[in-house]
Amino acid sequence: MLASTQSSRQWLFKSASMLSNLAYAAVVGLLGALAAFSPAPGVRNVAVDESVVFDNFWGVERNDTAVWRWSKDQSTIHFTAYREYSGVLLSMLLTAPQYPGAPEIAITFATDTALPFTLGIAPQWRVYHILLAPNGWSWMHPGLQLRGVAPYSGTPDRRALGVAVGGVRIRPAGERLLLPAALRCATIVVIALLTRVWLRLWAPFWVSQVASLSIALLPVAGWRLAPGMMPVQPPGVWELTLTVGAGFAALWLVKSYIIGDHVAEYRKRAFDWLFGSLGCLLILSSLFSLRWRLGFDAANMIYSGWLIEHHGLVPYLNIVVQNMPGTYLFSAAIVRLFGFGDLGLRFADQMLLLALLASVVVALRPFGARVGWAAAITFGLCYLHNGSYMALQREFVLLVPIGLALVIVRIRHPVISKRFFLALTVVGVLFGLAATVKPHAIIGLPIVAGWYVWMHFSPDVQANNRLMVVLKASTAVIVGALLPLVAVAGYLWQAGAWSYFLDIAINYWPLYNRLDRVHQTIDAINYPLYVWNNWRELGGHHIWLITALIGAASFRDRTLDRDQRMFVQMLIALAIVYSIYPIPAGKFWSYHWLPMLFFLVLLMALSFRLLEQPGRPHLFALLIVGTVIVAAARPAPELHLFGGPPTNRKFQRTDRIAAFLRERIRPGDPVQTLDWTGGANYAALIAQTVPATSFVEDFYFYHHISHPTTQRLRQRFLDEFDRNPPRFVIQITAEDKPWVSGLDTTRAFPELDQRLATAYQPVLFGDGFIIYERRT
Repeated sequence: MLASTQSSRQWLFKSASMLSNLAYAAVVGLLGALAAFSPAPGVRNVAVDESVVFDNFWGVERNDTAVWRWSKDQSTIHFTAYREYSGVLLSMLLTAPQYPGAPEIAITFATDTALPFTLGIAPQWRVYHILLAPNGWSWMHPGLQLRGVAPYSGTPDRRALGVAVGGVRIRPAGERLLLPAALRCATIVVIALLTRVWLRLWAPFWVSQVASLSIALLPVAGWRLAPGMMPVQPPGVWELTLTVGAGFAALWLVKSYIIGDHVAEYRKRAFDWLFGSLGCLLILSSLFSLRWRLGFDAANMIYSGWLIEHHGLVPYLNIVVQNMPGTYLFSAAIVRLFGFGDLGLRFADQMLLLALLASVVVALRPFGARVGWAAAITFGLCYLHNGSYMALQREFVLLVPIGLALVIVRIRHPVISKRFFLALTVVGVLFGLAATVKPHAIIGLPIVAGWYVWMHFSPDVQANNRLMVVLKASTAVIVGALLPLVAVAGYLWQAGAWSYFLDIAINYWPLYNRLDRVHQTIDAINYPLYVWNNWRELGGHHIWLITALIGAASFRDRTLDRDQRMFVQMLIALAIVYSIYPIPAGKFWSYHWLPMLFFLVLLMALSFRLLEQPGRPHLFALLIVGTVIVAAARPAPELHLFGGPPTNRKFQRTDRIAAFLRERIRPGDPVQTLDWTGGANYAALIAQTVPATSFVEDFYFYHHISHPTTQRLRQRFLDEFDRNPPRFVIQITAEDKPWVSGLDTTRAFPELDQRLATAYQPVLFGDGFIIYERRT
């Protein structure tokens, strides 16, 4: 009878608990629905003095009959409050500058990630109605850009004026988008569930339910009652995924401290929650990054690779370039394997990233599977965070053979045999391949090879035998490193380009090294201070240095064997030597710090060996590392999850130039670009045009103009230009070309300007470019 009573009580308790959970889920669902279908704005008349709406306009002006603001070269009318609609109708009162004989002016309008369009705005007040829609499941940039200025403003101050805006009327013109509603609903669910499980650590069951619902009610009330006080954009897929992973990871870490039992199991669950969510974000980033366009640095290199692969041109001889030859031979190989379209090149980039991350997992496998996965996922996110700018950059490319070298040196041979020396030769080859891209990439070879040799020394190996092993190993490493370098040199020699390469390396590299990170010339006196000030910034990676120090402390862990401790010491040494990697070239852009960041992340991952070690200091260390990873896990600006494919002003310029060339070019027509990374070479690649001269970049002509090397390069260009006059000349005039500046620099090339004035005529003026056609 007593057993039956207890069984009934258990059944009633389980039923009550189930009903309570069902009621809780129903209330959470109701709150989510209320948040999803919150009020949205209707028709609104916007006055021109609202600075929140009018961005980068001239100040408000008025007369007896009107009030207006002039647009600048690039101004924006924001309609952020309407981002939940599938369409927005803007009615704008516009006029071009008004004066006797004033013409229409062409203004380019662009919204979100859609293709821009151009309208002629008359010099009289008219209302223009423009219907706008997102280029995806949601708005990425809800605003209308107005680009362009009048050739003459008609004002005494001669400002660069676009159009005058006398007022804007905004009204929704479509259904509510589902994605923002779903994200608000998911936000409420995440808040309720995370609050509930956290409160359960200290509060009774019913208290945690009521309190979590009360907290979840706050944003619902804000969205419905005071939407103006709430963030316009709800948390996105990225933020919600990261919040869930970090929230449950922190929960299990705190549990491991409060409960005390099963510490290792709880900390492993924390790791799995955090890196499970980060792994999902990495996969999302990788998939959506396939929509990215080619970065403009990479576009120049791929264009040169295409010329090598499809037209048999030789770097330095037929194409004047300043990078190592391996860069262009690699680009030619990429073009052969993957083509030169955006999707194929993005696929190539992701395949290289996959190879690098796989090598990280294998290299760190002896420290535990979680250590390898932590390093791979974290570095993958750090790489993709930099967007298309980092894609196929030389420092990323050279990390692939270095990563493979780390895999090879993890293999220990029972005795010093031919396989041992063969492994060293292969390591040398891999670093030699990296050196064909950037010569100072080889600085890590002595450390890796030296560690591998020392790892195979055992106490029973005599000193004289050790000396012979070191000599043979050094020979194997040197031979391996020289193989790719000699092969590349032989290619240049056979093609007749060796002397041209030496000319660039000996005479031009020192000039290029005297350009700083903003392309200003630096004199010899100020150069050391410039290097010191930029080096100590460490590319902004100081926070990763802290986490790397936490991981590096594991080399004192007595549970590690001799080889593992030496491997940690090798990683420390590699992080140190690659921190000075940017110094030889005197360049400190973000991709120059990528090798150092790579080894800092590998060291950071070693801190997750603390998962199985109890104690408050170890918990504190894991919290620091986890916080840094969560703070750094940010999407690239152009990732656009569920939005339209990314675009910007340069890409639109590129596409317009490419469309012009495709329409007008004839087979065999040479085209000359006057550009650096402003989009002209990217357009030439898309249109598959061949340069008229051996110069695809023109920045050589504008710095250190008094130096004989610059003067000789200018003359070589003019001679080739005269021998093979291009049909079209594409001149990039925009500031984002970019231009060099400082002492002994210029933007003028009088001899070229004279040729363009007499033999060519402009046929297309665009946003930051002019296309000239040869007179017939």
